[in-house]
Amino acid sequence: VQVPAPSGPTTYTWTIPSAEACDAILVGFASAGEIASDPVLVLNSDEVYDNDSGTSVSTLSSFEVIADPNGKLVVTVGSEDADTISSVTYGGVALTEAANTGTTRIMGVYYLDDPTAGTADIVVTWSGGGVRCRIGAVSLGNAADGVSVTADAVAAVTAQLDVDLTTTAKDTLVIAAFTQNDQTNGT
Repeated sequence: VQVPAPSGPTTYTWTIPSAEACDAILVGFASAGEIASDPVLVLNSDEVYDNDSGTSVSTLSSFEVIADPNGKLVVTVGSEDADTISSVTYGGVALTEAANTGTTRIMGVYYLDDPTAGTADIVVTWSGGGVRCRIGAVSLGNAADGVSVTADAVAAVTAQLDVDLTTTAKDTLVIAAFTQNDQTNGT
């Protein structure tokens, strides 16, 4: 969701119905643009579901990062299994954690500022013996360095989950991700 916020903070709520046993995260990435409307651009995206719980490494193979002077790679990782994420890499380069639920249903968002353009594997390494997970990746253009805003990583125990996020920078791109046990929804 591209969220223009030209004058001051704006609050948004993401409502997930039927959210029993669900974790969710919202993370905002600001535009690097300096004009009134110079949005973050989605240049490429892909995802994979890894159903092999017998390995401690999950891979999204051959993801292409598109060249951009203000490029950013954003990776979402969701798992239904009780384990923790040890690392997320792109072509061997470590990504920075933006947010992580830290619960038995892992939902995490990671990013890499100014990644090298080209094609490489995105590798998620787990602390335990392996999990079923979904990995999503987005190559962004015109993105400012770092994270402009994150919502609380929320674990739901009720039938509905509301996640609030207040943007503080103009032209913020919000990445929303969730994982839900026994629903094979992934991220």
